[in-house]
Amino acid sequence: MKRILLAVFLLSLLLTGCTSTPEAKAKLWTSEPVISRTEYGNVAVEGIVRNDGQETAYFIQAEATFYDSRGNMLTTTSAFLDELAVGQTWKYSIMYLGLKPSQEVSKANVEVTHSL
Repeated sequence: MKRILLAVFLLSLLLTGCTSTPEAKAKLWTSEPVISRTEYGNVAVEGIVRNDGQETAYFIQAEATFYDSRGNMLTTTSAFLDELAVGQTWKYSIMYLGLKPSQEVSKANVEVTHSL
């Protein structure tokens, strides 16, 4: 009986797999995003990303979502960086490329993601 239970247990491990998720060793710190306007009326959101982790971060994406004063989403635009070594910083600047006039932009949220 014990052999049957052991065989069932081992078979279930083979069928379901035994995987673990590695802990991320690249840890990115991001500053608060700041909206800037040029003398020509263009709008961009700017910020800084720093790798405070133990390994290089790859394929970094800063995705900005722009909103009007009523909280309606206007558009989403991204900036990309291939890699960011430990201790290095990246100053991103993401231009507003929406269809509505840039004067309507009142807020922007930025989400930074990366791959290992």
